[in-house]
Parts: sequence; C-alpha cells; structure tokens
Amino acid sequence: MADGGQERQRFGMKFLDTLRPGQRLQVASWLNSPIGPHSTHIATYIGHLAKDGNILPLTVSHWTRMPAIFVLYAMSEVKKVFDCPDDLNDWIIDKLHDRWKSHKYSVKKEGFYKYKTQEERLAHRPKDVVESQWGPLIEYWQNPHQDAICAQNKQNKSKRTVYHSGGRKPHVKYAAELEAKLKRPPTAQEIYDATHAKQKKQVEALENKPSQHSSQSSSTRQNAEVLQLKVQDCT
Repeated sequence: MADGGQERQRFGMKFLDTLRPGQRLQVASWLNSPIGPHSTHIATYIGHLAKDGNILPLTVSHWTRMPAIFVLYAMSEVKKVFDCPDDLNDWIIDKLHDRWKSHKYSVKKEGFYKYKTQEERLAHRPKDVVESQWGPLIEYWQNPHQDAICAQNKQNKSKRTVYHSGGRKPHVKYAAELEAKLKRPPTAQEIYDATHAKQKKQVEALENKPSQHSSQSSSTRQNAEVLQLKVQDCT
C-alpha cells in the first residue's frame, strides 16, 4: 500500500509475520460467520484493507456506489491470506462495508469536524487518507445536503436504547461457545442475552444452564434459522 495505506501502523497484524510463502490461515464457518483461532485475525485484516484508500476509495459517496471490481479485489486480497469457505463471502463484504464506513467517519472526525475553514481542513489531512482524495472529500462533506443527512443520522443514533455489551467478541463466537456448553443449538434469545447482558454474572448464569437434549430437538432447525437472522442483523 502506498499513500494512505501504510501511514498508520498495522496494529494487531503480527500474525502475518509468521506466514510462510504460499501459506494461508484456516478459517472455518458457522452460520455463515467465521469461527476458530483465526476468526479475529481475518476481521483485523479486513479492517486493514478497508482503510486503504487505494483499494476502497473514500471518495465514493456511499457503499452501494462502490465499484464491484474494487470490492472483489479486496475480497481476493483477504483470500490470499485466509483459506475460508465461499459461504463467508457475504460476511467478508459486509465487514468491508462496516470497516470502510467506520474509517470514513473516523477521518471526518479527525480532519474535518475539528476545523472550521477549508484551508485548515486541507492542511490537516489524516495520515491514512490518500492525498488526492482529501480535497474532494472536504468538498463533499461541506455540501449543505450532507450536513442535513448527518444531523438526521445523529438524531437517529441518539434514540438507541439497547447496546451490545460483549466487547470485541463477535456474536457468532458467543453462539458457538453456548452451543458447546449447552450441547444444543442456542436460541436467538439466549444469544441476545449473552451479548447484551449488563453484568458478567448474567452471562455466566446463562452459560451454566443444564443441557436439554430432548426438549430442544424439535426446535433445532427453527432456532438455527432465527439465530442466523439475528447474527446478520448484528454484524
């Protein structure tokens, strides 16, 4: 990566230093989400790619307008490092979208909101933004129409009352751990309780529930389908 891609240190990616030429890290899939020892690594790597404006330009106004060729290239870069099944493709794209959007907001907060004039903003380009993209970004954000959209988004966010309290661990990891503990697929409500519990004791109480093989066998398929929808909604 050149300008805007390598300016900031690649935190959390020391695992790349141990890879031999041609080696890829194995990532398994559960309910179309990554699990296993390298599931965190793949998420970190996707975040790294999403911040590279040479791969996914910040000047694209909305993710739905991101050229497909750019997204497919980013996915191919992920699969050069990780050996993962194709049923993770949608998850990879969703994660690229999420991290790209988050990065775009971060650089706007760092280099746009902090300053009042165009001259100040141009002079304070964040280090991980491609230089040729910074000017057009400022012009776009200064558009009054964009100000109205941002104000509405802030208002909508302020109405949120329920928050994920499970830290950086993905919902699917909680689900896989609960399934191993309970010896049955967890219900969508149990996943929700585990990832939104306000106190650690609530999570521990849920994980210590006794196994219920017979009573849950008839609803296994239904629970899995509901859980998949829940995971997709939260990732």
